[in-house]
Amino acid sequence: MTLHARRGPRARLQNRFAMAFRVASHKRPASRAARVAQYVEMLQRGEPFTDDH
Repeated sequence: MTLHARRGPRARLQNRFAMAFRVASHKRPASRAARVAQYVEMLQRGEPFTDDH
């Protein structure tokens, strides 16, 4: 079990909010699309999205 999985549902919710906020904070659609693509690639590699690494 990974550290990310052990942190529980609250941590996952906070990470989802952080990811959504970072995507929505970009003004240009191209910037938002690039950020989404970056997160998708990161998650496909199995890297958890966390603020603390």
